[in-house]
Amino acid sequence: MSEPQAVTNGKQSAVARAQRLEQVLSQATDKPHVILLAGHPDPDAIGSAMAHRRICDRLGISATIAHVLPLSRSENRALVKLLGVPMVRIDKGEDLEEFGYLSLVDASYYESNIQIPDTLQLLTVVDHHRPKQPPKAPFVDLRHDVGATATIYAEYAEQGLAPLGSDGADDTAVATAMFFGIQTDTDDFSFA
Repeated sequence: MSEPQAVTNGKQSAVARAQRLEQVLSQATDKPHVILLAGHPDPDAIGSAMAHRRICDRLGISATIAHVLPLSRSENRALVKLLGVPMVRIDKGEDLEEFGYLSLVDASYYESNIQIPDTLQLLTVVDHHRPKQPPKAPFVDLRHDVGATATIYAEYAEQGLAPLGSDGADDTAVATAMFFGIQTDTDDFSFA
């Protein structure tokens, strides 16, 4: 795996970012991935995780969406239920031992109340929040100038990384979750 490289909005084009994410993910196909959500999963994190999983599916990578803290709001539980979002709850670090690679979406850290196994390699971080310290991973895309992480994933799809509806896939659930994530994180599009 190559050295960690931070990717920020002004430093690389949209095409270069999408190509770099594909390159990093494609080099890590030997073990399953876990897309770990931090905090109480919200629509932006859920939609972004679904988009990340769609990218992994397209690349032939086994990926599981997981969370530590419960879904705390009724509308978020309804989103997961109505869209059939495949998520698992992680209670302890041992639950992560089957995975080889870790991706963080809509967060640049994982919950401190679980111990991440030493064998689990942080591979990608995609977030629109400003972290206390920049994470170190082979692919990091932190953009503070967008209102939602799902917006970043929409850009990856637009650049051909995993276009929604391609290959005859029914990506209605992914698109709906991303739309709701963007809508809620941008206050009904008033902050974009």
